[in-house]
Amino acid sequence: MRSAPWLAALLLLLLALPAGAATQETLQPAPEDEVSADVKLVVAAVLQQFSADPQPVQGVRFDPAGTHLLHDPKLDLSGFGVTNVVINKYDIKPLSDKLARILMQAVFEFKDPYGRTARLATAIQYVLYTKGINIEHSAAMAAPPEKPTLETYYVPADEFEKAVANKTSFEEYYLAILTNAVPMTDVPKPPNAGKGTYLIITLCKDLLPPESLLTMKVTSKPRRIGTKLARPVYLLIENKWRMIMAGGRFDPATRGSKFYTTITYAKVDGVDDPVIVGSYDNKRSPLPAALETQAKTKPAPTPAPMAPAKSAAKPGPLELGTTMLNPIFLGDAKTLHTRLKQLGLYQGAIEAPYDTPTIDALNAFAKNNGLPTNGQWSLQLQKALFKGTGQ
Repeated sequence: MRSAPWLAALLLLLLALPAGAATQETLQPAPEDEVSADVKLVVAAVLQQFSADPQPVQGVRFDPAGTHLLHDPKLDLSGFGVTNVVINKYDIKPLSDKLARILMQAVFEFKDPYGRTARLATAIQYVLYTKGINIEHSAAMAAPPEKPTLETYYVPADEFEKAVANKTSFEEYYLAILTNAVPMTDVPKPPNAGKGTYLIITLCKDLLPPESLLTMKVTSKPRRIGTKLARPVYLLIENKWRMIMAGGRFDPATRGSKFYTTITYAKVDGVDDPVIVGSYDNKRSPLPAALETQAKTKPAPTPAPMAPAKSAAKPGPLELGTTMLNPIFLGDAKTLHTRLKQLGLYQGAIEAPYDTPTIDALNAFAKNNGLPTNGQWSLQLQKALFKGTGQ
């Protein structure tokens, strides 16, 4: 196929972007009068491809004989606005007096009202005519940040489990976290504070590619040493936003029962050494100058356990993805273990918490079904696991 070598070259060019190409520090837009007309048109056409309903840009066509890997229906950036475009490379090769072939690399940065950021690195090869532009090949991939933006909260487990019942979106999870988190400031001790079962929740505000590694460790001493106090569960909300949860008996409102949470990150797992990008403890901070009170929402009822159904049953909420299991909760872990045991992939106790045997069974299922085997629980994995069960 004629496009295959070009596709490989484009992907190699993407991987060869400078290490800091997609970091916030280097995202400096060029002055408007220094950007050529062809670059503006190509950027506009590429932005259209990132939208849910791409519209043509006058004077620009995507060659149907080429390879184009820009539009990914799974990467829904609805609600995001482009905040910056950086041109990293612009190589021009004249073909004649009126024709030129150009290879361009660019990083597009998007943000949404929640402060989430998505960075996409692109490589575009196009021919510039006197009357238009023909994009021959194009490709895009998520660009990992040098350091991800993280937020960590301490949330009572019971309240959070009720608040996220039947919830699947980032917005719903984020609101549930904000409205139930224990204030870690020197304010009067809230009524729901004290030693109990809490979740330590870290969410990543950057869109990370699958090859990036983000891990959590909760210990009795700082910097990942001491006794391990909790096992984290790795979630992919909306199949793309990283969220890590660890549950246990903690007291976030006192210094007498100390625990330390350390987050490490590697841009490319197995290539880059993990570095500490977040370190948190249960020491309360001074009250900020402006403290906004989050309104409480009425918790949704916890769904009743669902019995196994015949394979021909009508698709249920787990298969449809209208609700998402969170295996950090024992009830959801039980539902998960029951299904895995039905498939012969899990030999442990149904009532056991989410742990290594669960992850191993999920990875085996994912491998058999062509899904990522990264140990992350996602809506995509759930829908495949419960397909045909009626659940």
